[in-house]
Amino acid sequence: ERGLLYWVDPIAKTLNGKCSFGMSGPGLTEENFRRRIIPLDAGDILAHVARTARPVNVTAPEKEPKCSPRFLKETGSRAFCLVPILGSEKVYGIVAVDNWHSNKPITAEHMENLSIFCNTTGLALQNAELIENIMESQTRYKTTINGTADAIAGLNEDFRVTIWNRSAERLFGV
Repeated sequence: ERGLLYWVDPIAKTLNGKCSFGMSGPGLTEENFRRRIIPLDAGDILAHVARTARPVNVTAPEKEPKCSPRFLKETGSRAFCLVPILGSEKVYGIVAVDNWHSNKPITAEHMENLSIFCNTTGLALQNAELIENIMESQTRYKTTINGTADAIAGLNEDFRVTIWNRSAERLFGV
């Protein structure tokens, strides 16, 4: 019924509040949530989920020592789950959800469905990073090939030209 998205900042080594859905009732504003920054090495339950890359279903947050009492008061959450957004090798973020309005428990099926969604999202983010890396690599490759004073011509196994730089153009006039 309500949700929060935290994003991992790998450089600052923090979890940062990015966006919320349905949280205005208890008093947590979007602006306040976006200022929420949690160090990845903190004792907070969110940092724990980011470090372990394992989902957590918290049925009694007031009894969980890793839960921030201040944040529980701001959200009014009586039970929630945290699910990491996972690529194959890293955590991109964490989704936090609860059933604040209905007070229904978060079931194992809910956790499984949210985990599938978060894992799919994580793999999509990882693929986007890989594509970006390939494009950057291609740009560096082309810059290197075209930036050299030496003529470079590459042939495939059928003796078709696959690489031809500007120096080769000048040398061969083609």
